[in-house]
Amino acid sequence: MSKQPTVLVIGLGAVGTAYGWRIQQGGAKVSVICRSNYSQASNAGIEIKSAIHGEGLFNPDRVFSSCAQSVADGTIYDYVIVCTKSLPNIVDPAEQIKDCILSTKTVIVLAQNGMDIEKPFVRLFPQNPLILTIVYISATYNDDHSVSYSSFIKLEHSIFKKDPLEVSDIDVQTTQDFHQLLLASGIDSIVVNNLNKARWRKLAINASVNPISVLSGGYTSGELLKIKEAHQLMKASILEIVKIAEAVLDEPLYDIPSEQAVDEALGLFANSPNQVPSSTLRDYDNKKPMEHEVIIRNTLNMAKKHKIDVPILETMYALLVMKEAKNI
Repeated sequence: MSKQPTVLVIGLGAVGTAYGWRIQQGGAKVSVICRSNYSQASNAGIEIKSAIHGEGLFNPDRVFSSCAQSVADGTIYDYVIVCTKSLPNIVDPAEQIKDCILSTKTVIVLAQNGMDIEKPFVRLFPQNPLILTIVYISATYNDDHSVSYSSFIKLEHSIFKKDPLEVSDIDVQTTQDFHQLLLASGIDSIVVNNLNKARWRKLAINASVNPISVLSGGYTSGELLKIKEAHQLMKASILEIVKIAEAVLDEPLYDIPSEQAVDEALGLFANSPNQVPSSTLRDYDNKKPMEHEVIIRNTLNMAKKHKIDVPILETMYALLVMKEAKNI
């Protein structure tokens, strides 16, 4: 891509701010759509405190409060990066961005958690390139409207095709253009051939650790792992998800025995110096809806389809929904 890339980031929370800032630093023209922090982003910008990239100030090139505003002048964006929570039980996530897309050439990038999150976008934007990602960043949006993130900011990504054999030369070029955009921004970019397996590996952790952090009363993952009963619960629930993943993928999720892989993953959490609350716990504490539909409910639907019993996951989902209903 020879011209300056134009990027629209939807959602200016911790993830949207961190990635938007880096992409702008890499040379792209970055516009944002935000609501709760619209005034802050418009007037003063958002302060960045990064262990890897130092301190800075994210002043987006343009700030909007809606999709309609973002295209009022006819701007066709090269990329629309969706960094909002995926809450299909409340609103269709694709409908939320439809007014931002004026061309089938605009690449839609989903920087969101969960399974089957692409379905509404495939349905509403069948001609647009769609890139799915796995976000790796430990970031916090602080009360003073600053964003802190730790020593890594990584994105694994792949263009979405129902049939991998349908990937064309244009798709490969689209993937490489996005890859280069991220590399120029100082983001650790990894093009993944089998994104489904990578998504399941992350989901196995998210769908266990995040709900338990809320249901336990507000523990971080590191704190939970110091409690024997909590550690056992986390491991058992992750292994339930592994069973679902392997049935869906029709292959092992890990290259080593599952129990060993789960122990190693939990060990990384236990030893991490960055013990911050999970995103689900932060949403609960702020009385916001949690992403239980795309992280847990969709996973339970797959378990039902493959006739796999997952009593722990079912119980956690029911308790989380009830707890949310009392909280909001």
